[in-house]
Amino acid sequence: MKLENVLIGKYTDAEYLARQRELHKARFEKLIQRLEKDKAKPGYVEKCVKDSENSMKNLFVLPGTEGKLFDVGTPPAWNECRTSDEEYLWHLNRMGWFKPLSRLYHLTGESKYAEKVLLDMENWIDTCPLGPLPDENTTPEQMQEIRKFFSGLTPWRSLEVGIRTFDSWNFAYDYLLFSELMTPELHSKIAFSLYEHAVVLREMSPRYWPDANHNHYIHEMLGLLIVACLFPDFAMSDSWREFAIHELTRCARAQFTKDGGHIEGSPHYHQICLNMFFSFLEVAGSFDVDVPAEILDYCKKAADYTLICIGPDKILSPIGDSPYRSVGEQISRDYYSAFGELGPVAKIFAIHDDISADAVPPHVQAEARKYALTAPAEDNPQPDINQYFARTGWKTDDSHFGFICHSPIFNGHAHQDPMSFVLYLKGDPVVVDPSYFTYRQCEERKLFKSPEYHSTLTLGDKPPFEYIDRWRYGPQREGGIRKSYRLPDVFAVDASHHCYDPDYHKRLCALVGDDVFLVADDVLNLTESDVRIYFHMDDSTVKVEGRVASSERIRVLLPEGVSAEVSPSLKSLHTDVTVPSARLILTDKSPTSRQYLTVFTKRDDITEPKIERVKDGVLISYKKGSETVSFLWTFSCSLKRV
Repeated sequence: MKLENVLIGKYTDAEYLARQRELHKARFEKLIQRLEKDKAKPGYVEKCVKDSENSMKNLFVLPGTEGKLFDVGTPPAWNECRTSDEEYLWHLNRMGWFKPLSRLYHLTGESKYAEKVLLDMENWIDTCPLGPLPDENTTPEQMQEIRKFFSGLTPWRSLEVGIRTFDSWNFAYDYLLFSELMTPELHSKIAFSLYEHAVVLREMSPRYWPDANHNHYIHEMLGLLIVACLFPDFAMSDSWREFAIHELTRCARAQFTKDGGHIEGSPHYHQICLNMFFSFLEVAGSFDVDVPAEILDYCKKAADYTLICIGPDKILSPIGDSPYRSVGEQISRDYYSAFGELGPVAKIFAIHDDISADAVPPHVQAEARKYALTAPAEDNPQPDINQYFARTGWKTDDSHFGFICHSPIFNGHAHQDPMSFVLYLKGDPVVVDPSYFTYRQCEERKLFKSPEYHSTLTLGDKPPFEYIDRWRYGPQREGGIRKSYRLPDVFAVDASHHCYDPDYHKRLCALVGDDVFLVADDVLNLTESDVRIYFHMDDSTVKVEGRVASSERIRVLLPEGVSAEVSPSLKSLHTDVTVPSARLILTDKSPTSRQYLTVFTKRDDITEPKIERVKDGVLISYKKGSETVSFLWTFSCSLKRV
């Protein structure tokens, strides 16, 4: 099949290039106007040139390269996985360098940047043919073929097809369409390849994601929409556009909860999905596409969830395969662009003074900062995904914690960490999640997903459920958050799970004021198993003396009757890269049902932590100077001061 067979009307290559230039002239002029503003910024072009040096040499940091620059070949070896991580090939075929180099061509006027992009694009087309697609019958044999488009080690995995069409090739097309380097013949070649991309997205993706319940499908439908909008003369473009909007609406309904969370339970993938929907709003504005009102509503609620997941250090909570990263610039730019105001996003300006004026006008930022510095404490319960976040305010020295307990899990991005938590006290990261380190099948993947690397409790030295491989677990029993609590000066949440059936574990986490955090564990230990409680500490200098573990940053008052040790550990700031941390490990070898109370604080006057079973539940207390602070946590899900 050739391009002429998929177009409405007949065009020569030259006529079709002229047709596309006429259709996209106004959009291109707006792109150039924005580039001219960037070009006028002192040092901006020089920085872009420097940032591009490695891309021009085909040197990239990719999964499996241990965070170091790696030569992918000249031209890039698109079909070769040159590290032990298959994500290497997939990320290479996303071609993230196309957009910055295409922009740099206009910023500098130097053709070498456009030549690099177009040479890579043409080489990819020549060396990565699509091949025949499975037919419309989804037999078991056909399903195996379809699976290749989901998990195959191929440049045509459908996720990469989606990402190329909305996040690399589309930008190259926009910026280089009017270049003299874009010959009619090359243009037709690129246009037909993008047609093939769209066919994969329309024919393969819906068969693998019939319930529209995965982040991949959002990427893929957005890619389909963009191809349909860029090439309105494709015979299928109208139906593709209608289908993509319909499916994106289904994605929003299927993936975002009524409270704004995302079903995968990962702040990182939540933010990726939200960013995709903001991209949809941008595409819709550029091509006069009507946006369903419910998508706007989901975007607003989902932004609230993103905000509550951001710690006082600007980092998005790294739970559930989330990396350590800041999203402040992105979320503020996207929200302001979509709605013309900051709304709830204004709150992060108490911790962010580095948002660019391009993202949000300086006077808007100034007003947001005034509000943010006095914004009240708040929490965000997410019952549908069994998560809870709370914070005492939005400043850099406020306290913040997040808590999770979702079993059975939704998908392989979750870790073996029911009732784990992350904690900042007075702005300082105290208990952390180690992130994910890698997606490849290896011992490190297993370790970073394990309960021992999180802040949870195990019985009998067993995980709550079996680790099978990097994406799969064995069967899981029921568990989840039972209730969250708001008392004066207290945020708390409790949960339980049956993963150790017939044993049973309940946990209460409570932030009292901004400098005391209580972890109360109630264990029904019918199997008389050893108990281990793990806390993944950010501070590798923590040491244990008696019933206190401490460093210059934190004091941890330990439960009675446990032995305690500190084990050197790691957290991963981004793929393949680790930094030191520590794990505080508490062990109880007395095989009984009992309660444990651990207290995290920065205060020196917190002493005598106690926990005991009483008729109505569990009594928790500690001394604050000469004052006794007590709480009754009942079996019927209530918490009160006593």
